[in-house]
Amino acid sequence: MSGIRNPNIEDNNTHSNSIIFRENLPLRDLAFKAFLRARQEIDFEPMTGCDEVIQKQAIKHLLSHIADANPIAAKDHLAKCPESSFVKRDTITTASGYTYEDVSAIELIYLMDDDEMLEMALDYIKELPIQTKIEIYTQLTHKMAEVEKQRAQFKPYDFSEIVLAITNDQSLKDKDIPTEATLSALAKLKNDFTPDVIKQDKSWIKEQLEAACQVYLKNAAAWPYSKCRWYLINVSGYIQTLVETCFEQECSQGLVNIVVEKQPNTRNVKVKEDIGDKAMGKEMTYRGATDLSLRLGCDFFVEFVEGKAMSSIAWYYSGGASMFPDYYTHKKQRWDLVLQHLADLIDNQQQYSAKF
Repeated sequence: MSGIRNPNIEDNNTHSNSIIFRENLPLRDLAFKAFLRARQEIDFEPMTGCDEVIQKQAIKHLLSHIADANPIAAKDHLAKCPESSFVKRDTITTASGYTYEDVSAIELIYLMDDDEMLEMALDYIKELPIQTKIEIYTQLTHKMAEVEKQRAQFKPYDFSEIVLAITNDQSLKDKDIPTEATLSALAKLKNDFTPDVIKQDKSWIKEQLEAACQVYLKNAAAWPYSKCRWYLINVSGYIQTLVETCFEQECSQGLVNIVVEKQPNTRNVKVKEDIGDKAMGKEMTYRGATDLSLRLGCDFFVEFVEGKAMSSIAWYYSGGASMFPDYYTHKKQRWDLVLQHLADLIDNQQQYSAKF
């Protein structure tokens, strides 16, 4: 079950809490960008045998833009690179640390839960041949059905060990310093959530974050302030580091603005902050201060209802668990609508073809 480490699945050790910015593009990617630019400016045909290489790199770039939740870059890429395919497959590692193996662009859009990305892509999909549209629709609906089947089997992580350690930690209560037992339980939790390779499943990290919020809500009344704060930063905050970029953007904007106000995703990861003097004069993003001095899951957690980095809490803070059901309903409605738009494209073209 993705979202919890499966010992039978290869670990992906590329994830790091301290990474806020993307690494520089590999040389092959820079060369590919240069090739596309040259092809735009100079009318030439690539050498025989290059087409397959070009198509493979085009697919990798499209997957990368989708994983980065960057519809502007994806749109620009599709306009410049007609070799890109929505249905051909490759492997991509996302900012969360998870690696999605043998996935198509249309499937990855759904696995990233980026309905607005698919809306953008429809402008390009509508120009494709009818058989390609049908293949896109088939891949998408099959992946949706597969995920819903897995959703019915989803089991939240067992947080009982970390909860017991925190509950029994007198040092955490008196000195705001966790004992070795609590740190050991936290280390086990982090190991259990090590990002892995996803072959058919999806990342259930949002659902695991919801479960962590429910655990907080259940125990907050019995815990003193220091324990509540420590759990939110080190447990909920760590799980927040594992979300995909699209959800990271939504949390930064504030889920209440996405769900209640119906605002489109602004594609920004800057957050407000309530951290105190440590954050004074610093620009804060979802994953940390831009100068790397403050990190999500170590120094603060993200209050995702309104989009705020926090290191302290009010006595009435509920953990945000109540936001998830409305969020899931909102996303389902959005996906149903976009899927209907795709179906309409196919129906309209089939009806047009039948007339001629």
